[in-house]
Amino acid sequence: MIIKEKPFNDWQLPDTDPNKVVVAFDSEYQSGTRNHISIGGELIDVNQRQLEDIISIQLGFNYQNKSSTLYFIKRDPTDPVFRFSNVMKLLKTYLRKIGVYKEVRKLKKFTLELWTFWGGVDLSVFKDYEKILTENSKSKKDTSKIVAIHSNTVFTSQSVKLDVSDENRNAVRISKNDKLVIRDMTKLAPGKENLAGLGKLIGVPKIDTEKWDQEDGLPKGYYKSHMTDLWKNRQTDFIDYSLEDVVVTAKYGTFILEFQKQLVQDGFGDFKPLQLKPSLGSIVAAIIGCENTKWTSWIVDEVIKLLNQLDRQKDYTKNFESFLRAICKPEVKTVKGKVIRDYHFDELPDNPTSQELRDWLGEHLDFDKIRKGYCFPRTDISDDKSHKHLVHDMTNKIDVPLNQMFLDAVNAYNGGYNLVQDTGIIPKGGEKRDWDISSAYSEAGHLIPDIAPGLGSAKFKEFHNLPISRFGDIVKATEKMNGPYTVGVGIFDIEYPKDYKGFVITPKNVAGGPRYFRKIHQVTLPYTDAYTAWICGAKVFTHRLSFVKQAKIRPGTLDGVSQEGHIQDIFQKRREKCVHGSPEDKMNKNVVNQCYGVTAEGLKKKTSPDYNNGRPYYVPFSRITNPLKAIQFTAITRLHIITLQRAIWKVDPSTIFLNNVTDGCLTWTKEPLNINEIIQSMDQITSKENPLYHDMVHNYFDGKYIKRKDGTSQETANLRTRLTFSRDNQLSAMVGLSKITPE
Repeated sequence: MIIKEKPFNDWQLPDTDPNKVVVAFDSEYQSGTRNHISIGGELIDVNQRQLEDIISIQLGFNYQNKSSTLYFIKRDPTDPVFRFSNVMKLLKTYLRKIGVYKEVRKLKKFTLELWTFWGGVDLSVFKDYEKILTENSKSKKDTSKIVAIHSNTVFTSQSVKLDVSDENRNAVRISKNDKLVIRDMTKLAPGKENLAGLGKLIGVPKIDTEKWDQEDGLPKGYYKSHMTDLWKNRQTDFIDYSLEDVVVTAKYGTFILEFQKQLVQDGFGDFKPLQLKPSLGSIVAAIIGCENTKWTSWIVDEVIKLLNQLDRQKDYTKNFESFLRAICKPEVKTVKGKVIRDYHFDELPDNPTSQELRDWLGEHLDFDKIRKGYCFPRTDISDDKSHKHLVHDMTNKIDVPLNQMFLDAVNAYNGGYNLVQDTGIIPKGGEKRDWDISSAYSEAGHLIPDIAPGLGSAKFKEFHNLPISRFGDIVKATEKMNGPYTVGVGIFDIEYPKDYKGFVITPKNVAGGPRYFRKIHQVTLPYTDAYTAWICGAKVFTHRLSFVKQAKIRPGTLDGVSQEGHIQDIFQKRREKCVHGSPEDKMNKNVVNQCYGVTAEGLKKKTSPDYNNGRPYYVPFSRITNPLKAIQFTAITRLHIITLQRAIWKVDPSTIFLNNVTDGCLTWTKEPLNINEIIQSMDQITSKENPLYHDMVHNYFDGKYIKRKDGTSQETANLRTRLTFSRDNQLSAMVGLSKITPE
């Protein structure tokens, strides 16, 4: 094997840890290996990579910012295949070079944090990768600590014990207890950016191999698909090209660490030094999770109201403490081997004054638990085989003070609204135009009130078996709270008028996906969706409807708005201070956009295979998973799409709505629509019916309700959501497809 070494002096991590080395990693392999695989009884010619096809591995080592170094290891076809011991031996070389090997050998624990991009591909270049990644699994209920997303995006949920041997079965160790942590930049890349895109983002331009093709008289793209020939003809160039991906991985990972460190300094999140979060979603969840723990006066006021309702004549002290145990955060102590939870009730006087009680509650209430409305008992470990050990998901027993509303909200969650109204070829003539709701999920976040499901439902706003004629009474009752944005969930019968030609937004899960019905019975929906159907003229019968305790939003302000809305506003303002398109700009934009996604994480019983045994397990909850907020994000977006639909019909009643893609729609009109007339129409509707939306848009979004996007008068294929294209290519939404022509 050939080993080359290059200094990597400009790789400086923002923090150091004597118990950790950061290892950036990539591999190169020859493509075009053909094998005949039996698929469905037929031999199919496919590309299949063997371990012998691996040409090289590339590594970057950084231990406490001491002479960071790049290494390139090239194997010939006759050399042994790679094992993880190659990495460990090279790491020893690096540690000796920087003069710390003897000190590291004495450590009780030493962690290798491995940074990759599409790490599942690169990790599998080692013959012993399965043994390493499933180490200790049998002692942990036969489940691994590896999380695999789309098979090739891999990260560890907990550190993995490294027990490495070489080809002669000799143990290869760094310290007494070696650990492995894996972080995949794919899950940390904004907007599904590829490695070349990340390089451009952080100022490491991609090496152009096509220039070498041209210089050597070869077809365009030849060297990229014939890496062995690149090695034969241009060894120095091959090394530079292969090390470049390690450089990008290392520098991008460092950028994320610096971003996390800046967040801590700015008071957002509890990120630990030199510990990358596994995904961008987990970064957002950490930011909001910390905000959720913060004190707010309206929740304290609600708790005091509930305490005042307790019977003071009978077992008052017992009931008082019992109620608070469910919503307060105890100090956990161990006394004589027993775990004791001290709620500090003894610090309260027998008859506390109003201020004494407020001060005590402000210090001891578990605001995060109150805002989520649930927690997981510390002792709860499910025996369900679809549940991964020590992971909180839908299979756990959830300790929820408001269980029915939690389950109703889960059942009401259907994700984004995607619907083709008219499928097929739309003929030439008229204008087909795409429209988007501006900053759809950010606007929604600004209109979700701060909620406290942990305190139960708002008793005075519970409705049962209310006939169709009485739904207007519910609408009037919610005007005292947050109007159409009042957070509630219920079960309804809904029937649209027979002559209604717009979007039907009452989804019900059928065969694993949402279907939309003009007439439907016993459908679980957020109140906002039921309201939206009602303003479209639908008849709404209410079987059951409950509203969660919530703050009242003050029009045109963020007073009473959820933590997600506050975070979205803060990070949108941070974007304005960044250079457009810069890494910082994209990270701040990602925080804004992901506030919705993390509230919905793990709500549907989607599964992912365990890395060790292939058995599916449920996707876990995020730190801030909240079904009430998740349904509200999507319901608000649907309400705004219907508001846009109504506004367009006021401008041109003959408009045909062709499709809807969550935050946008495609229209067909005889004459082009004027965006200013539509905005004026939306202003008229919202100022009368929906002042919270009206004031929020004008105070925080420069009065921008919508964006006018691409359009055409040519023949258009409207096949399904996100698969629309016109003959002149002016309309082109082809998610999941490439290399397609209009013909």
